Amino acid sequence: MIDSKLIYNKNYIVILPMICSNMKEQFEYSFGNVFLFNDKKDVQKQINILKKSHFNQVILVDYYVQYKEIISSLREKQVYKMIFTKSLGSLSNEKNYDLFNGVLELVNDYNIKKVGFLDYNMYVTFKGKIKCSHITLDIKQEKMDTKFDRNKIGILNNENNPMHSFYNELSALVFNKNKAVLRNCNNVTKDFLKLFKIKYTKSKDNYSGNLLNLYINFTDNDNIVFIKSMDKGVPCILGNNELLKGTTLEKYLSVDSDDSIDEISEKLELVEKNRKKIIDEYKSFREEYTRKSKKEISDFLDYSKEEKKEKEYEKLLTIVVPVYNVEKYLD
Repeated sequence: MIDSKLIYNKNYIVILPMICSNMKEQFEYSFGNVFLFNDKKDVQKQINILKKSHFNQVILVDYYVQYKEIISSLREKQVYKMIFTKSLGSLSNEKNYDLFNGVLELVNDYNIKKVGFLDYNMYVTFKGKIKCSHITLDIKQEKMDTKFDRNKIGILNNENNPMHSFYNELSALVFNKNKAVLRNCNNVTKDFLKLFKIKYTKSKDNYSGNLLNLYINFTDNDNIVFIKSMDKGVPCILGNNELLKGTTLEKYLSVDSDDSIDEISEKLELVEKNRKKIIDEYKSFREEYTRKSKKEISDFLDYSKEEKKEKEYEKLLTIVVPVYNVEKYLD
């Protein structure tokens, strides 16, 4: 079944593969027209739906083996662009490296007009080598929750990702005596927590209601993790990345080294002392973040979302008239 949110006479469509379905919320909010391509369903039927559409631009996210088939079916009339979601540092992972090589292959073989990078360092590295731009994704801003537990610190990193500073973050809590809030907890983590006598609790939502959250790493940053935490009113400490560069939040929420447990521990104390000030300063940061996201996406699309605002709500209407005993022939 096709997503009812699709607008068939819109200028563009974003094709998001199932492997990126965890990013659907931010792509839908930022672009407003997302087709979740499912390789477990009838691929040809999904391609036929796209063939009948009137999208001038088709935007492909990351690399997907069916992309060549899609482009071969549609390329006579559409302009193709791509978005790569991985960071420069994550290319040390063989799967991510192969994904990026797939993107470059499509760029060279199928006349892809532009590539958008979510990671700023990817953009800087390939600027001048291929036609590309930087893209900042956004999400709907939630109402802040003013209630929080002073003893709880959320750990937002993935314990199974070697590029995340998960255990360094836990180590910093040894000095601060705070309780860690974890989404998952494997046997290695349980042993680690027991060895260093770190108190912890498990929660499906480890963003909300904490004194602060930790998301410290340098090679696999997801800006939306930071935004979700801050939107909920919980300060989130990051590694030394581009998101906070030059802002008033940088001195409070950015560490210079993800390997320095002492620095992480000191930053925890700094944030606790300045928590209200950080939340207040975030409000202006958030406004600028949203403005930047809209501009970068409009530049990438070569299309002003504001100018076409009225048209965005037009839908293609399909009227089905049921007829007795002919349900087999309705298609």
